[in-house]
Amino acid sequence: LDDFKHINDSLGHSSGDRLLIEVAKRFRSRVRDTDHLSRLGGDEFTVIAPHLKCAEDMVHLAEDLLELASKPITFQGKEFKFGASIGVSLFPNDGEEVEQLIKYADAAMYQAKETGKCRYTFYSSELDQKNQHKQRI
Repeated sequence: LDDFKHINDSLGHSSGDRLLIEVAKRFRSRVRDTDHLSRLGGDEFTVIAPHLKCAEDMVHLAEDLLELASKPITFQGKEFKFGASIGVSLFPNDGEEVEQLIKYADAAMYQAKETGKCRYTFYSSELDQKNQHKQRI
């Protein structure tokens, strides 16, 4: 989630956790029964969506999740707004191992954050080359 840290900082972690539960409920309402939604930690979620027919289906899912994340949440009499940045990696095009796919989706997510937040980015080998170049520097 984008800019979620300030919610924890201003309201405390227990309130932040309650807001994360609301976000998870929203995301759960969108994913299919065959999809797997989990919280990786902090304010990061992952969706494993098997059986998608094409990358366009992933685009629709990402856009729906972005819309759900952008809707305000009313909590303790206040309205909170934040968004999400989504990184996407695809099996088997981007890799076949779960750890590799998560790593690539994570890299794509950080690229989405760097290019303006509240968007999704697909992993590409160019992105990986860019990250490797940063590490060498």
